[in-house]
Amino acid sequence: MQTMVNNLLMLARLDARQISFHTEQIRLAELVNSCWRPFSDEALERQITFDNRIDPGTTCESDRQNLSIVLSNVLDNAVEYANEGGQIWTTARRKDNSVQVSVFNTGCQLNAEQASHVFDCFWRGDSSRKDAGVHCGLGLALVEKIIQGLGGSASAEVQPGGIFTVRLIIPNVQVKE
Repeated sequence: MQTMVNNLLMLARLDARQISFHTEQIRLAELVNSCWRPFSDEALERQITFDNRIDPGTTCESDRQNLSIVLSNVLDNAVEYANEGGQIWTTARRKDNSVQVSVFNTGCQLNAEQASHVFDCFWRGDSSRKDAGVHCGLGLALVEKIIQGLGGSASAEVQPGGIFTVRLIIPNVQVKE
């Protein structure tokens, strides 16, 4: 319940532009590894493998704390919805004056129409899931709002073979406060 309230407050503050961003140089591979650690035990229990394919030299200029929230939410969803014995992997590449970070997971049960709603507040692919109290449909909404606040964008798609992909475009420029 507390997490849901905190997420709602953060969404409201982002909508009201009451969040300040403080940019610094970030090594993306290190940040992804740091964000992955809290989920590694659950992934291990479910025999899900994780492969951070981001080059250690890839950097961006962004807000570390808020980018950590974004990556943690995306990785949390990937672990939650990947199939038993599945895979999760991350990539990054330069794109114009930004970096595109992609997080992939196997075992997706969504169709393209459903994937277009994953960033909607309170949207859930299957409302009958037993974990409705834990995952209430705010994590990816928060991801999108934070990335937009940083001047970027977020998108999701289902690829052939049930691979769910979240793409984050992170501007590589200073964010104006």
